[in-house]
Amino acid sequence: MIKKWLNKLINKFWRKQDKKLNELQSAVENLEKQLEEQKKKTNNLRNFVKKELEKRDQWEMRSAEIKFLAKGKKIWVIKCPAPDTADKILWGPHNFSVALKRELEAKGYYVVIDYHNNWAGRIDADYVLVLRGLHTYRPDRRCENCKYILWHNCYPDQVTKEEYELYDLVVVNSFSYTKKLEEELSVPVKTLLLCADVTKFFPREEEIKYDKVFVGNTRKVHRNIVTWCEEHKIPIQVWGRMDGPTGWKNYVKKDTCIKLESPMPNDELPNLYRASKIILNDHFDEMREYGFVNNRVMEALSCGRPVLSDYSEEYEELFGDSLVYYYDEDDFLKKLKWLEEHLEEQTEKVLAVWPKLQKEFSFEARVDALLEMVEEI
Repeated sequence: MIKKWLNKLINKFWRKQDKKLNELQSAVENLEKQLEEQKKKTNNLRNFVKKELEKRDQWEMRSAEIKFLAKGKKIWVIKCPAPDTADKILWGPHNFSVALKRELEAKGYYVVIDYHNNWAGRIDADYVLVLRGLHTYRPDRRCENCKYILWHNCYPDQVTKEEYELYDLVVVNSFSYTKKLEEELSVPVKTLLLCADVTKFFPREEEIKYDKVFVGNTRKVHRNIVTWCEEHKIPIQVWGRMDGPTGWKNYVKKDTCIKLESPMPNDELPNLYRASKIILNDHFDEMREYGFVNNRVMEALSCGRPVLSDYSEEYEELFGDSLVYYYDEDDFLKKLKWLEEHLEEQTEKVLAVWPKLQKEFSFEARVDALLEMVEEI
């Protein structure tokens, strides 16, 4: 009896010890994982700092190298707000900068695209064109003969009067906002709308594969047009960033009528638009309020497909009845139904505006206008 009791006691003791040992082993394994993760972070930081230091060492060399490669041509630097990473092809500003570079080079200039992580480097250019996105750039006035141009095409509420005044010329993606700034600033202000790369975006008959599509990102807010479709169970396909804090997965419910697609490279967008029955579009509130138009409208119309977009008096003046407009949620539902019933009629109106888009909303037209403007400063 005593032996049996002792065996129980011993077994209980060893079970406790085994449990403690397992807990200790688990704690050690967790510590090892944490140390490994910390080691990776440290190595990543070390590699990042090393690359940054190497890059800064090369900045002075880069300026001289660009001057050598230009071989006497005037130099334009396009300050692109996208990062110089592998996924830059998914950034609108990257594709916009590439098209600008092509047209400026066709005019005989030497052109450099400077991505955001290189903005602090000095380049002795003749002209620096800053595509104003989320990032502020302060002109380097050590380059005394350089002319600095700010192209303000989005986020109209985020640029201060002091920032505008740093430049030699401000060009704005809105007629009405240009007038407002002309009254407030001493620096010259001109209107320069966004445009479409008509060498890629042009009408061509394609098999319709998609019904209603929306291309765009959340920018940490619900997009009205997507939310309305979800609430009214209208199936649409959305192309944009899916993951991360700004990803669509955080803004669309699971098991919904909204089908989420991965971001599409700019070169593939024209085929998506041409193969879509209806393209849905909206603007962020501040853009619509100040009359800023996104280039999705121009690109989709250039592909010959009907677009349903939010209303602004400025948009109507630009595109007339080639766009179908909605004023609010109820009107969106009515106009969507109308567009589905009059699709062929509206497609003819869109195709009729193509010559105007090709002539007035191309990158070639914008570069011609930009060059005329910089000659006056």
